[in-house]
Amino acid sequence: MRARILTIATLAFLLIICFFIDGDLLFGKSGIINGEINEGDLKVFQVSIYKISSFFGLEQNVTLKLLILAFAGCFFSIVMDKLLVLSSIGMWFIYWVICNSGIGYAYGADYFMIFFLYYNIILCVFRNKKSIHKYLLLMLQLHLCMVYFFAGLGKIVGTDWWDGNAMWAVINVYSFDFVKGYAEILLNYSSILVFLSVATILVEILYPFLIFYRPTRKFTLFSVIAMHIGIAGVMGLFTFGVVMTVMNLVAFGHYLNIKVPFKLPKDVDINLETAPA
Repeated sequence: MRARILTIATLAFLLIICFFIDGDLLFGKSGIINGEINEGDLKVFQVSIYKISSFFGLEQNVTLKLLILAFAGCFFSIVMDKLLVLSSIGMWFIYWVICNSGIGYAYGADYFMIFFLYYNIILCVFRNKKSIHKYLLLMLQLHLCMVYFFAGLGKIVGTDWWDGNAMWAVINVYSFDFVKGYAEILLNYSSILVFLSVATILVEILYPFLIFYRPTRKFTLFSVIAMHIGIAGVMGLFTFGVVMTVMNLVAFGHYLNIKVPFKLPKDVDINLETAPA
């Protein structure tokens, strides 16, 4: 459990560094995001950098840096195994606030990271209750199963994912320029596009069934990770690819029988091989 908590916290910390690097570009005086306009897309209860800045009379980029500093403090507290619940709540809240602050620019990776941090709160709350660890893990597993199943179900509707048109659009429109340069070659091998499209549907819609079946669980895990690596490589959605890959490894990584080669604080002889299947 300790390994999973640290994995989620570390991933979130690495992503928050990106907000720090682009802080002035996003929330500076001439930044891309206009706080007042962004507020029009938020509910009353959704806290944002603009609301905090207005309340304390600070500039938005200053507020962002203070939030990131607090986020870093929460992260290192978790690393030091101190105030786990409070720190995990702090990380979730700050990430939620930052995403709210640019809601028009947030996408799947950001929302999955918010879900991920929410699970980290639950893991921290029940960290010392080993009797319910398997149920906490099952909750995350079922969440992933629902995500992939309904993603695949949505692709079944219509014909674009059955005849390869959807994959062609992804490669020809949304990919990197150097990938687009080879896109026309695929027109002569349309069966490849059909194969990739149908394979995507099958991986997603069969994920909930094959991931729990012992003979196919490793193949399914490798397949979905390969799919996310492909999405990242072709479309440049690196953050999304990393978040979903790590989420799959946290939920089902013990199927790979990976042993942690070091001891973590207050956890002796951690072995993911013995985690609940």
